[in-house]
This record gives sequence, C-alpha cells and structure tokens, in this order.
Amino acid sequence: MKANGGQTLVEAIVAIAIIGVALLGFLSQSTHNYSASNQSLRRNLALNLAREGIEVVRHIRDSNWLAGCPDPDKAGCYYWNTGLSEGEEYRAVPVFNVGEKKWELNFLKKSFDKCVQSNECALYKLNGLMTADASGEPTDFYRQVEILPICEDADDCGGDGVCQSGDHCGTKQIGLDVISKVRWKERENWGNVVLEDKLFNWR
Repeated sequence: MKANGGQTLVEAIVAIAIIGVALLGFLSQSTHNYSASNQSLRRNLALNLAREGIEVVRHIRDSNWLAGCPDPDKAGCYYWNTGLSEGEEYRAVPVFNVGEKKWELNFLKKSFDKCVQSNECALYKLNGLMTADASGEPTDFYRQVEILPICEDADDCGGDGVCQSGDHCGTKQIGLDVISKVRWKERENWGNVVLEDKLFNWR
C-alpha cells in the first residue's frame, strides 16, 4: 500500500509539471499573439495616417480648383497649387484647424528625422482626430508630408523633373509628388511607413 501511495504522489507531481509546462506554453503563445496583434493594429493605423496625409494634399488641390482664379489681379484668387508650398519649402505637417473645420499645412524647414526629434511632427488625439494640434492628447505617432513640385521639363531640378526643398521648376509646374511619412514608437524600436502618390493639374 505504501508503494502504491508513493507511486500516486509521483504521478500527481509529474501530471502537475506537465500541466504547468502546457500552461506556460499557452500563456507564452497568448502573449506573443497579443503583441503581434497590437503591432498589426498600430501598423494599420500608421498606414491610414499616411493615406490621410496624401488625401489632405489632394483635398487642398481640389478646393483650389473649386475656388478658381477668375482674376489673378484680385484678392482671393486660388491657383491649383496655392498653399501647397511655402516659397521653396515643401516639407509640411498637416494640422486640422478646429475653428475653421479644415485641414492646413504647417511648413517646416527640417527633415523628418529632425522634425520627430523636436516633436514638431508629433500627432495628438483631438475631437476624434489624429492631428498635430498639441492641445490634444499625446500619441506615439509622428507624421510629415513632402509635396515636391513636378516640372513640365523633365530636365529641371537635377534632371528628374522633381524638385526638392530649396529648388523650383524652371518651367511650368504640372504636378506634385506627395510623400507621406509616419513613424511610431514600437517598444525599443521605431516603426516606419512611407506612401507616395503623384497628383497632377488636370485642369
């Protein structure tokens, strides 16, 4: 009887150890799945923010078309690319103007890396939107758009017809090469998304 009792105790300990190992594996897999799911959600959010950056530029171009320019000598005249650059500076942060309920571009004379370091590209939650208005709740995301002029002459601006900040088309500007960049903190690393689209003056 004593031998049987000892054997039962050993079997119980072995069974508990097996269950413990199984639970540990399950919990480890669950943690990994949660982490992967969270990373996927944040990447999808970053992709949507990058798409939104391009759509902000598209909306401003389309609004300029609707406003029109019937008389260039009068105030309130909008060309198709009005507000899509500041002199020869093409790097900007989209900001939603709550008072006027419209998107605007805040042009900054700095690269995306420097913009992230200075926190000027940081995104905040405000009224259900993610925008660069610092009066909102801080997030881990940063965004900048580059709105590079596309020239009629393909030899302009270094020979590819697309100008970088500090340069301009020597001929007529026919479009925009829009590059929307989003970065977010992912534990000890950074996640990055870059989307690009070309918009033209079809009118």
